[in-house]
Amino acid sequence: VENGNSEVTVGVVPHDTDSLSSAKRIVLFHLSDTQSTGRYYTNDGMGQLNDWGTAPFLVKRAETKVSLRLKGENWKIYSLDLDGSRKREIPYSVENGKLLFTINTADQMVCELVREK
Repeated sequence: VENGNSEVTVGVVPHDTDSLSSAKRIVLFHLSDTQSTGRYYTNDGMGQLNDWGTAPFLVKRAETKVSLRLKGENWKIYSLDLDGSRKREIPYSVENGKLLFTINTADQMVCELVREK
């Protein structure tokens, strides 16, 4: 994982097995700072919360380059909506046995990787 402009947390979890090496479906979580509208802290260090704020929640925009060494090259990568439905396919390339793709929190906070065949 190579961060761009913001700190993020990235988690890669096999969906259908205990091992990434044998998984045919993988869920990737791409999370940045999320705060409620109007949330207020005393200082930039966020040491003291003064107001919890309200909905809607705001997500800090972050772009991340991902490189995964997975078996095979017949993968599809999908951006998922909050209800788990597929929004769109994410393009990728393969280089030295690694899947390479870029995601951003504006559209890809959760992705599904599906091995075809």
